[in-house]
Amino acid sequence: MPRSTLNGLAVSAGMLASVTALAQPTLEWETVISVTPELIEGADDMVVDAAGHAIVTGYLPVERDFFVLKLDPDGELMWMRTIGGEGLDHAGGIAVDEAGDIFVAGRSLSDDFPTRRAYQGVKHGPSDAILMKLDGDDGSTIFSTYFGGSRGEWAYDIALGPGGTIVIAGQTDSIDLETVDPVQDQLTLIDCFCEDAFVTQFSPNGDAVLFSTYLGGTFDDVATAVRIDADGAITIAGRTRSHDFPAVAAMQPAYGGGEFDAFVARFDADHAIVYSTFLGGEKREIVQGLDIGADGAAFVAGSTRSPDFPTTPGVFQPDFVGGILSCEVPFGADRNCDDMFVTTVETDGTIGYSTFVGGQHDDEPRNLVVDDLGRAHVIGYTYSHDFPLGVPFGSVVALRLDAAGSAIEQTIVHDTPGPNAGSAVALDGGDVLIAASVGLPYDTYVARYRSGEAADLDGDGVVGFTDLLIVLSSWGPCPDCPADLDGDGSVGLTDLLAVLAGWTGS
Repeated sequence: MPRSTLNGLAVSAGMLASVTALAQPTLEWETVISVTPELIEGADDMVVDAAGHAIVTGYLPVERDFFVLKLDPDGELMWMRTIGGEGLDHAGGIAVDEAGDIFVAGRSLSDDFPTRRAYQGVKHGPSDAILMKLDGDDGSTIFSTYFGGSRGEWAYDIALGPGGTIVIAGQTDSIDLETVDPVQDQLTLIDCFCEDAFVTQFSPNGDAVLFSTYLGGTFDDVATAVRIDADGAITIAGRTRSHDFPAVAAMQPAYGGGEFDAFVARFDADHAIVYSTFLGGEKREIVQGLDIGADGAAFVAGSTRSPDFPTTPGVFQPDFVGGILSCEVPFGADRNCDDMFVTTVETDGTIGYSTFVGGQHDDEPRNLVVDDLGRAHVIGYTYSHDFPLGVPFGSVVALRLDAAGSAIEQTIVHDTPGPNAGSAVALDGGDVLIAASVGLPYDTYVARYRSGEAADLDGDGVVGFTDLLIVLSSWGPCPDCPADLDGDGSVGLTDLLAVLAGWTGS
């Protein structure tokens, strides 16, 4: 039988297969929520609070409203709210604070959107951004406000910062959006009322604007994601088609080409730009996810059609695999298919790692989150028959890259008849939660998986000597023992190898 080495031990290929199986997450529960039976609906974003509750938001296109729902740690529905006015209302992002209260950002076209204790009680333009705080116990409104100028705003994402400050980011084409301590105090107006990105920071009670700025160039610029770190630095990411988008200390100072480039920008706690950079190749890039690592590095996930998208040596997939002109466009020219990309940007604006992930057809991420070990958990969907690791065509896929971006360590796959799209991924201790839109018509799907770190037997976040001692002290027949990682009723060599394979520290 073929043999290999694992942490210095000679092991058989069969044993390695057993260890690999142990590294994959196991399903704890899953639930499908049909808010309005027989109508299209689906999840857009999700967070998990400190008690393990999953909070999900999504859109109801028939009603043109959005919903927020809360599940207990076992997946049972606790409450659900439908929110909106007479026009179209859409939630862009969701966040939760240490007390379990919920924050939602989005946009409203309704003159009667429900406001309470509002910073701006009246809609100023055809559409305004919205910001809400909901009580985590029952979903009741604590405060709710419009935010916008005389034209249109959309808040795509939201994040909570030190002291409970609230940051939203999105797009605006209003010349009179409120600015406070801005790095750019006006909309870039040259040839059109094109959108600029905006980022705005509110006080914890939503009753004051602490920082608000435009960021953009001649054409359309959209911030689709925002995060704020423990030091108060704000990072935004999105897409731009402005060749004159402001580049500062940029790893890529010039527009790459195509319909859009991605961009990433970081503001320090005093609201000065630390860096602002293009990220893209000759075709199109779209950003769908952003998170900040423990060291302040930005992790960006998106989709690209560019064979020359910048990648770094030693990563999982350095080359573009998406089919060249292989994806059909109705009534238009065929285009390159999308690959996922995951790129890290250090706090000084230099590139960390950058990799493609994908097959020959369309593969797109929708969100990502970074764990304490610097590993990116990415969720999205694939329409490639040759997606890495044999993930089925047409599936929701959540994957975890190692800290160097050099390997996919684990995958979660959900495949149902009809379209599937993963929307959000969240972490809760050793568990991974995913939210998705599945089936036709779409329903909201949420699932909790036990992470592949089953070998962390003492629950300290590290697979190390204590876990090894637990295995050795339980050696032999031991039904229902935590150290029986392969579930065969006995603690033995395969369980020992699982600890060694997952070894992360002392």
